Amino acid sequence: MFKSLSPNLMVQNVRASLAFYRQLGFVPVEEVPLTEGDSDGDLAFAILVNGGISLMLQAESSLKADVAALSMQTVGQAALTLHFAVEDAPALYQQLEGKAEVVTALHRTWYGMDEFYVRDNSGYILGFGSQAID
Repeated sequence: MFKSLSPNLMVQNVRASLAFYRQLGFVPVEEVPLTEGDSDGDLAFAILVNGGISLMLQAESSLKADVAALSMQTVGQAALTLHFAVEDAPALYQQLEGKAEVVTALHRTWYGMDEFYVRDNSGYILGFGSQAID
């Protein structure tokens, strides 16, 4: 039986990615230094949460060491998007203007959602949507 799903994104710089996801209201709950005992240096891994969503960020070198099958993959090049159901997509869109690269502007979908997509600092495409209210 499945209990949860936590995407693990391969990133070039965990600290920079933490800063990006903090803009979205994510809070780090675990940080693992790349070098044991080096709390001020680069991070190998972090777990962030926001509401019921958990997201993992792992340094490219660390993840490739853990999962050899990823050795030929590049950061941010997966053919997928992460879609977040949010309370108010238009408000979040305004909050992120100028702070993230918008790849699809806020729009009303044919299925009744207010939705937009941005690229995070590692190249991943993130979608945000909320039920349209009129």
